[in-house]
Amino acid sequence: ELLSFGLSGQPILMNALLQIADVVFKLGVKLLKNQSDFEMHLLMFVPSQELNEPAYIFDYQYPNAPTKIFCRVEPGMRLSFGVTSIQGVTVTNSSNGLLDWSRPHLFTLSLTIGPDLSTKLGVITDGEGENVVWMPFPLFVDNDPFHYRKYQNRSDEDENAGLSFGLIEMAMFGKSLSRKKQAQWLLHFEEQLSNPNQSCFWF
Repeated sequence: ELLSFGLSGQPILMNALLQIADVVFKLGVKLLKNQSDFEMHLLMFVPSQELNEPAYIFDYQYPNAPTKIFCRVEPGMRLSFGVTSIQGVTVTNSSNGLLDWSRPHLFTLSLTIGPDLSTKLGVITDGEGENVVWMPFPLFVDNDPFHYRKYQNRSDEDENAGLSFGLIEMAMFGKSLSRKKQAQWLLHFEEQLSNPNQSCFWF
């Protein structure tokens, strides 16, 4: 009976169902983003060295699940960043071009689920030229680092899979930042980068 009532040829009930579906979908996207979106900022230096295998800066492995977040330097000295989702899908992205490792670099690593449930894996080097890998489906990872087994300068599978590097500062945020906050953090790291007396811890 409700389908027999309409406005401009559109049944009122159909419009109500569409609105409910739209709200549920948007709430689902919001929930996924709240649990999965994250940004990591690394200010680091890697001295020249010979790499025959990928060498890990960090490897976060979720207990009893395939989920992981990792960052490593590939042979050829390119930084790469990747995740393995709870579905077991692994996606990696890398920095643009060859890097001049005679100075420190700031890397921004991010995972963002879009309003259409696509996933963006981004790598920004020194605040310029984001390198992006898009997936047409959501990559679900837990964005709380305290839930992971955390390995620095090695991988979960290989304790010798590290390299020589200096980690000046590292920060991780479990949600997307506003452009204003992103700019504030970039300026903060730029100040650290230009400080000639900056301390550096070696791993």
